[in-house]
Amino acid sequence: MATTIASCTLGLVASLYVARRFWNGMLFNPLTGLFAPWLLALGLFTLNSRLALFDVGLTEPATLLLAVSFACYFIGGVLGIWLATRHDSGVYSYHIAEPRLTMLAILTLLYAVAFLVGVAWKYATVNATFGLPLEHIARLKPLIVSHSILIPLPSRFLTLFGYVAVLNVGVLLMYSQNRRWIGLAVALVLLSLVNDAVQGARGSTINTVILLICAAVFSAGARTGRIGLKHVLGAGAVFVVGLALITLIIYLRGNAIAGYLQRFVVDNYVYLVGTIPATSFFAIHPWPHVLPGQWTFAGLYQLLGMIPPLREPLAPLNSAVFPSFYAPVTSIGPFNSSAYVTYFDSDSGLAGVAVLSGLLGLAATYAFTKAVTVGRVVDLQIAALLMFLVLLTLRGTVTSSIMFWVVLGLIVVQWNFLVRTPRHGVPSVTRRGHCTRASFGLPGRQP
Repeated sequence: MATTIASCTLGLVASLYVARRFWNGMLFNPLTGLFAPWLLALGLFTLNSRLALFDVGLTEPATLLLAVSFACYFIGGVLGIWLATRHDSGVYSYHIAEPRLTMLAILTLLYAVAFLVGVAWKYATVNATFGLPLEHIARLKPLIVSHSILIPLPSRFLTLFGYVAVLNVGVLLMYSQNRRWIGLAVALVLLSLVNDAVQGARGSTINTVILLICAAVFSAGARTGRIGLKHVLGAGAVFVVGLALITLIIYLRGNAIAGYLQRFVVDNYVYLVGTIPATSFFAIHPWPHVLPGQWTFAGLYQLLGMIPPLREPLAPLNSAVFPSFYAPVTSIGPFNSSAYVTYFDSDSGLAGVAVLSGLLGLAATYAFTKAVTVGRVVDLQIAALLMFLVLLTLRGTVTSSIMFWVVLGLIVVQWNFLVRTPRHGVPSVTRRGHCTRASFGLPGRQP
């Protein structure tokens, strides 16, 4: 345990140096986004010696997986920065034309309406099948997971537009400087809460909150050239609000037997650190696989499996029969979540952990560097989505979810539409001044 904490601390310190050297001291970035949450979780897990909530500690196989992953992620991250800057001309002055901001705002409202329709459709389905969702919230999730209640597939896809809407709102908040977008951000978070309540789940709410944080903070960094302590503290405050909202779901799902404050402390503690002992268990008992990368890229496989010619060969990864494995690490109840290294290890062993961690670090820092220096909408949103992936590595890898791939596709399609919007001869919104390689600690280069 001490070795893992030490390696994570070293990674965080090195990340802060890299941020100062290459990113103008931006504290909220993909490197700190991995090491800071993991260091917090590992530190909190040491309290288990007194709390005795988990029966398993951090074993040697899990320690090895994490150490290799942390090292390769950092190396990949540094390589990503180099790749993002090696062909730069030296000066950035990217403008977002007003017509594009207007079109982005229109698309955001359309996505929000699609999200609302999707949630309403789910609510109507559950209500018609089982009665008022809130009256049966404790029983809804297992019934939906077991497909005893069938949620229409179109309604599931409609609710995914909510994630693109909140990514757009994060950009619009910073670039348009219009505080009315705060109202839509709040509405989207509350609608995500309803979406979760209808299913007895909690993922939609916390996903929406984290995506909003990432998009808004990265957009602020691109606009001003800085992501300082105030941004980190603000992001932390918004995240705590998100935790308070998902605790409400947990509280209602438990029939309000335990107090809300107890639920907030105990359940969120278990939610945050429980994947550490689970990772130890699954490092010894990796998940079986029948297709290459089936755990890491399960979401992509399941999406492709909806195409008729691919339905049969990808049948083992159909969400209706996709297996869950439980780690006997606590007496509180079954635990089927694990950290991201379990997915990598189950797919391709220690070598896969090294390669996939390195690629994740490379992709995340490359996208972030492009986002905060160039500041295009598509760069900001892809960087925010990858940061979302990094922040949730404690809970697995979101590439195993259809949601990640659909949202990524929608971001790209939206950008291809936006670039066709006329932008000549109109005022533009830009950052405060020009951003140079020197301002990011990089050697100067002539345009």
